[in-house]
Amino acid sequence: MTANGLLLGVEHEKYHRRVLSLAQDHSYLRHAQLAIAALHLTASGVKLYEKAQFYNLSRALQEFQKAIEKPIAKEDSDPLVMTSMMINILYFFCDQRTGEYESWLCSKDPQRLSWLCVQQGMGAILSQTRPYHCRSGLLSFFAVAPKPVTRGRQLPEQFWDICNVTDPIGPRGVHTNPYHDILHCLALLMPLEPGLNSLIKYMHLCARIYPAFIALVEENDHKALLILGYWFALLTSVGDLWWCTLRAKRDCLAICTYLDLLGDETIRSLLHFPASACGYILQDSVSDEELRTCSSMLVGGSPRQCVELSTWLDWT
Repeated sequence: MTANGLLLGVEHEKYHRRVLSLAQDHSYLRHAQLAIAALHLTASGVKLYEKAQFYNLSRALQEFQKAIEKPIAKEDSDPLVMTSMMINILYFFCDQRTGEYESWLCSKDPQRLSWLCVQQGMGAILSQTRPYHCRSGLLSFFAVAPKPVTRGRQLPEQFWDICNVTDPIGPRGVHTNPYHDILHCLALLMPLEPGLNSLIKYMHLCARIYPAFIALVEENDHKALLILGYWFALLTSVGDLWWCTLRAKRDCLAICTYLDLLGDETIRSLLHFPASACGYILQDSVSDEELRTCSSMLVGGSPRQCVELSTWLDWT
């Protein structure tokens, strides 16, 4: 049905067998897998599978919706979680244009964040299936340690300060600070070893995306964009994966460009990690006078290029 490693690189054999086995008894998971397979073929230049992609995605969404409208049984927990993740991947991949100025960050399309809105479904599914997590045959590959690891790469202290996140993790989805849950999740992901083995854990951040955070991204809130920039930076570390790498690098580069031009000194001081991940060259400070009078200016990149300021100033 799908090639080994199609979604997550070199997948654990137990994980791969489990997903394929579950798909035999759960049609929404089967259709999601077929949609992913068709999308992969289409992305590889085989155009004959576009209709199959949309047909199977439509069926997966319809049957997934029916499944979550009724009480969830233990045997449905894993297939629902995996289907949710596959739907997230399908929507994440939906825009694979590679130029940073083709990113949703530069767009005025009212649907520009539809891909992000879809991601928040993961949190709802994990919440509904929580009673069965301890007996899951799949979530051990997905879950991250509940407490921050003190060794390895860490989230800068200034990040916590600017987001005013001072409380411990606590219950999910109830804190009034919209940065609280997602920043704590990002802190758990930062120390993980870069590479394909961490990809499925990086996707755990989708379960910490809530409407209040999406509203901040909709306004191009600098702190919310910085959080996404760090997540995209992590995703670029997994190597050359067809549905992930180019999109993550594009949006990481777009966020770095935007925040380097328009962010304050503190925001800009926190750009080193995402900038190094996507190859962006941080610039010296940009004065208010330059922003008012220059029609364009050089910003970093690889290679350096001229960027029209109006592209970004429309979104301040």
